[in-house]
Amino acid sequence: FLAAWPGGDDPMAIPELFYTVGVHPTRALEFGETEEARLAHTAKLLQQLQLDPPSGGGTASAVCIGECGLDYDRLHFAPKEAQLLGFEQHFSLSEATGLPLFLHSRNCGEDFVAMLTKHRHRFGSGVVHSFTGTLDELEALLEMENIYIGINGCSLKTQENLETVKRLPLDRLMLETDAPWCSIKNTHAGSALVRTKLAEKKPKKFEFGFPVNGRCEPWQMRQVLEVVAAVKGVSEAEVARAARINTLRVFFPKLLKAAA
Repeated sequence: FLAAWPGGDDPMAIPELFYTVGVHPTRALEFGETEEARLAHTAKLLQQLQLDPPSGGGTASAVCIGECGLDYDRLHFAPKEAQLLGFEQHFSLSEATGLPLFLHSRNCGEDFVAMLTKHRHRFGSGVVHSFTGTLDELEALLEMENIYIGINGCSLKTQENLETVKRLPLDRLMLETDAPWCSIKNTHAGSALVRTKLAEKKPKKFEFGFPVNGRCEPWQMRQVLEVVAAVKGVSEAEVARAARINTLRVFFPKLLKAAA
C-alpha cells in the first residue's frame, strides 16, 4: 500500500493522512492529579506537535487539538472533575498552536457550553463531532461564532435527531463517519433515507473490495450525506459543497484561500 504513494514506505509522505493531538475525556486521568502534572502532560502534547511554547506554528499534518471535551456517560473511566480539568488544558494547546478544537460532548448538561464560553477567546474555531445533542444544545452552540457541528450515523438515530439536523444551517455543518463506529443502523430513524448500499462480507470472510459487515467505513459518509440532504430538503451536491467548504475553512484554511 505505502509503496503506491510518493515517498515509498515512509508513512509521513502520505499527503492525505492528518492527525489530531489531545486526550479524550474518558482518558482525562492521563493528565495526573496535580496542577504540576497536568502542565507537564500538556507540555508533552506540545512536543508531539513539534512546538516550542509559546512560539506557535504546528506541523503540516497536525490539523487540530483533540478529541477533547466532556463525556458524562462514561464517568467510570474518568470522573467529572478530572474531565473538566483535562478539557481545560486543551485550550492552552489551541492557544499556543492556533489550531482548532475537535470536540466531544456526551450528556454533560450545560458544563460543555459553559467551558467553551469561558475560554472562547483562547481558540479560533472548532467542531463538535458526532453530535447527538438536543435542539436547545444545538442552538446554544450556534450562538458562538466558528463552532461547527459534525454529523454521522449516531447523529441520525431518532426522529428528534433528524429534526435537530433539519435546523442545522449548512454553513455550520460538517460530515463524518467516526469509523469504525457510528454507522447508520437499520433501527435508526435515518436509515429509511439511505439510498446507497453495498454488499458486505462478514469479518471472518473478508474479501478485498467489499465492506466489512457491522463496521463503519469511510465510504459510508455518502450515506450520511444522503440522509442529511433528504432531511433538509436540499440537493446532495449542496450539502457536500457546504460540508467541504466548512471543513477547509476550519482545518485547511490555506487551501480554501488558494481556491478562492
